[in-house]
Amino acid sequence: MSLRLIEDLGREIADLERALEVGGADHRYVPLLQSIPGVGWILAYMIAAEIGDITRFSSPTKLVGYTGLPAGLPVR
Repeated sequence: MSLRLIEDLGREIADLERALEVGGADHRYVPLLQSIPGVGWILAYMIAAEIGDITRFSSPTKLVGYTGLPAGLPVR
């Protein structure tokens, strides 16, 4: 029963991913964000949509502050 539930959820997730792609849910930052370990397509899109146009931040520190991450993290 558990395996069937996992398979059903996997199909639902795949259907939703296809619907998002067909609906134009793309963003130029997604490939770069996907290079972060543990960040897949959906999470990358969500982060990109939240950030919007990155040029609105005057510095990497401002972007980090917007995200709510600790300010002490090194920014390259």
